[in-house]
Amino acid sequence: MRIFVAGMSYRSAPVAVRERYTVTAALLPDRDAKLVRSAGLDEGAIVSTCNRTEIVGVSRAGDAGLERMHRFLHAELGDGSASAAHVYELRDGEAVRHLFRVAGGLDSMVLGEAQILGQLKLAYGAAVEARSTGPVLNRLFQHSFRTAKRIRHETGLGAASVSVARVGVQLAREI
Repeated sequence: MRIFVAGMSYRSAPVAVRERYTVTAALLPDRDAKLVRSAGLDEGAIVSTCNRTEIVGVSRAGDAGLERMHRFLHAELGDGSASAAHVYELRDGEAVRHLFRVAGGLDSMVLGEAQILGQLKLAYGAAVEARSTGPVLNRLFQHSFRTAKRIRHETGLGAASVSVARVGVQLAREI
């Protein structure tokens, strides 16, 4: 079994490209179910926020599973306009580490942004509803939630209420 992440974020793609790959919360369960069926994954979940769209997948097919995730990303979630430079892929330990960093707010535009954890939980809930998760992703997401809690509790990262919107308002007041 291999764990993969394929997607784009504010680090890899401009907002104009990311907007064309956004999946609304209402559509997530349907897209998750379709992801597992059409991409031939053993398990899969889509994470879509204002700053990222990613597929987290588990496959016994090795890199062929990752290729199918890329095709699904372009054909089903977006319009195919993202270039290879916009889309990143992570495997196994890198994918796990990435999900932990996202959950903990360490891979956000604003370090420690708390909203991302809620968005990740929403994405996981949609995947569970779609029955597109299994033992690997269930455990991975649960561990990522616990890791986020530890990050906030042990480092004080979540002590101040931080979000992209709050930072924008603060900056506007200063200007």
